[in-house]
Amino acid sequence: PPSLLILFFTKMLSLHGLVHTAKFSSITIHQIPCPLFSALSLKNRTFSSESRNQLRKTETQETGIRVSPWKLNLVAKQVRNLTVQEAYAQTLYSKKHQARNVYKTLAKAATEMEERYGLLPEELMVAEAFATMGTRMKRVRIMGRGYHGVEHRKFAHLTVRLREIDFPARIAEAEGQSRFRARRWRKLEQRAASARAAAGKEEEEE
Repeated sequence: PPSLLILFFTKMLSLHGLVHTAKFSSITIHQIPCPLFSALSLKNRTFSSESRNQLRKTETQETGIRVSPWKLNLVAKQVRNLTVQEAYAQTLYSKKHQARNVYKTLAKAATEMEERYGLLPEELMVAEAFATMGTRMKRVRIMGRGYHGVEHRKFAHLTVRLREIDFPARIAEAEGQSRFRARRWRKLEQRAASARAAAGKEEEEE
């Protein structure tokens, strides 16, 4: 805070004999709350891991995909920290060839969450999505002038972890960062509520 900085510089100047501390003995410095420091404290605020561990989650893995992990990670990182509906849109309209594998794994994980806990895709988010190295097959690589080398055919494993969205916590966290982020999470909460209401009406009709 600014008050602590004033005291620090006053003490340093008095040690070098440039300022007499007697002049400042009668001055009382009150600590004034700085809006910059309050904003930074809200931005760096994180919720406890216990509350996040209580949220329902699932993990789905697709193994033996004929692609390098680097190429698969290019698509996987596009869907991280997004809702399942937003991740569907990213993979459906992506021009990358491996987007369909990510979409299939997302749909499989969302179906598992719906069957196990009754959660809709609007109530889920992609907590983690990453690719790891699988088996590597060695093949002969024919080269020019009678030479040959070793060619590696790479396989990758895709892991997707979905987690239930805690909308009140997300909104409270976004309000300390940006009002646009808070508005986004409020809209997502409204969409999830409308989807839940529509699902309830369908169950009543059946």
